[in-house]
Amino acid sequence: MAGFNALTSPLTFANAQAKWAGFSTPQTAPKAPSAPAAAPAPAQQPAPQQSAPAPSAPAVDPYAQWGGYAGYSKALNDYNSAKNTTYGSITDSINDTGAKFGSSIQDYIDNLTSGQKAIDKAAVQNELARQQGRLGVLDMIGTGIRSGGVMLNNKGATNSSAGEALAQAYNQIGQKQLSGVNNQYETGLGSIQDKQDALNLQTSQFQRHYGEQKTSAINSIVQDASSKLAQLNAAAQNASLSDRIDIEAQKAAIRNQALDALAQYDETLKNGIGGVAPSSAANNQARAMEMLQAGVAPDNAFTYTTVGSPQWQGTGPFASPLAVYAPPRRQDENSSLTSPLGA
Repeated sequence: MAGFNALTSPLTFANAQAKWAGFSTPQTAPKAPSAPAAAPAPAQQPAPQQSAPAPSAPAVDPYAQWGGYAGYSKALNDYNSAKNTTYGSITDSINDTGAKFGSSIQDYIDNLTSGQKAIDKAAVQNELARQQGRLGVLDMIGTGIRSGGVMLNNKGATNSSAGEALAQAYNQIGQKQLSGVNNQYETGLGSIQDKQDALNLQTSQFQRHYGEQKTSAINSIVQDASSKLAQLNAAAQNASLSDRIDIEAQKAAIRNQALDALAQYDETLKNGIGGVAPSSAANNQARAMEMLQAGVAPDNAFTYTTVGSPQWQGTGPFASPLAVYAPPRRQDENSSLTSPLGA
């Protein structure tokens, strides 16, 4: 209670009131509070030095695996050189194969031509033999009939059956002789045809073998080329080069190249064989007639004289100083025979 009294006594209260009043209503205006001192500036720290950029990684040399650009260039040049050599050898192989085929074809055409000429010559000779045989038979029969007719005329028997008998006899002789000539001619034709068939068979065989050999040669070229191209690819890989050859595409291209190159020899063979053909029967007959006429002795091939010794005339290719004597059978025979034989 005392505490309460002390607080509520007039003196105590007045004193307390005066004390509080001095705080709330001071007698003089208090100084304005000074502005708070500015905070001291922080001590300047030295600006941090920028660190140097980390050194960049050195550029990768794309030619490092070849030891530099010079090494790469050498590897590429070596590869290209090998590539050119390979393709050049393939082309040379094709050309060499074509040259061999061309030579073989030309040899065969020459042999074919020679063989056909021999057959044609035999055919002409056979025709000539027939014509000579027929002329010989006709000449013999004609001479015989004329001689027989003269004999019958001298005997006055031209109107008798003897003339008919003579004609029939020579007719039979002529038929027999002509049949022999014709048989010999047909035998000759058969032999000639056999030779022609054999020559034709050789031609067919050569054409077949040529086709087989050409196919085999092309396959060999392509196979060899394929092996060489594979070696090129392996060389490029070993040299770390990116170049690669499409072997299958190149094989097809090489095959077409070889076919095109050898096609010209197909034409050579075709034209060569087409240019060799047997002579026709009409041509053989005409040629035989020309030979027959060329071989006919001139009208003055043999002449005779009744004066002088029998001897060859002293001119012409058969001239000779030797006399040809024919002992006379009668005392009055003093004729002599001379022949210029081609004078």
